[in-house]
Amino acid sequence: MSTSDSIKQNEQGGLKMTENTNGSQDEKFVPTCHICGEKHWPHHMLIPCFNKHKAKAKAKAEKREKAESKRKAKAEAKARMRAEARDKAETEAKVKAERKAYVDTLAEVEQSLRAETKARANAEETVRAEREAKLKAEEKTKAYMETAARAEEKQKPKLSPEMMQRPKPGHTARH
Repeated sequence: MSTSDSIKQNEQGGLKMTENTNGSQDEKFVPTCHICGEKHWPHHMLIPCFNKHKAKAKAKAEKREKAESKRKAKAEAKARMRAEARDKAETEAKVKAERKAYVDTLAEVEQSLRAETKARANAEETVRAEREAKLKAEEKTKAYMETAARAEEKQKPKLSPEMMQRPKPGHTARH
């Protein structure tokens, strides 16, 4: 059974169905006008509703409000889409900039490493060349000393130990 129906018992014990309206028992039924949507009794058969113009204005206002809300919703959706696109573009630009900075940093580090490696190789080459030059100079000096020693030995007459101790006649030692 519906909520508006209630079952009452009669004094004689029989069941009796009554229909209650939403509200109190004192309210009377007033029909809803199909033209204006308000509750009132029809006025006259030739004049269906006094609120006809009011109803048209109300319908027009509702239609305008609905169109306005639809337009606002569309504008908000468009603005949201633009904001999302802008955020996405900013994020992509930021990621791209970070990636570029990372690549540039790697390139700089790689370049400095190459320069350092090249400088180290040049320094090692210079040190090696200096060592070789020093060794050659030492070998030349050693060879020169040996040759000079041999030449001295060839130029010196072979003197006996006796001759070394005695001065030659005619030579006097000057002191």
